[in-house]
Amino acid sequence: MSDSFIEWRKKENICPVVLDGKERYYFDLMNIEHSWTGRIDIGNIGNTFIMEAEQQIINAIELFEHGYFDCAYYSLRSAVDLSTTMVFLTDMPDDENLRLRLAALGVG
Repeated sequence: MSDSFIEWRKKENICPVVLDGKERYYFDLMNIEHSWTGRIDIGNIGNTFIMEAEQQIINAIELFEHGYFDCAYYSLRSAVDLSTTMVFLTDMPDDENLRLRLAALGVG
C-alpha cells in the first residue's frame, strides 16, 4: 500500500472542530478540581476520584476538538463512571465499607 493511501485512511473520518466556550469549560473544571471534599470519613479517596474525573473530561475536550469523537465519548463516560463510583463508595454503610477495605487488603 502506498503512504498516501494509508494517510487518507487514517484521516478519512477525522473531522476536527473548534469547541466554542472551551476556556469556560476549563475554568469550570478548575473550580471542580479545587472543590476538595471535607468529609473526614472518606479521606482523600473522594478527592482522588474528583481529580481523575476532571482529567478524563479534559481528555474528552481535547479528543473532541481533534475529531476523535468516539474516544472523546468514552473518556467522558469514564469520568461519569468515576463520579458514580465515588458516590457509591462514600455513601456505603461503614460496616460494608470496612469489609470491602479489608477484602482489598486480603484480610478477612
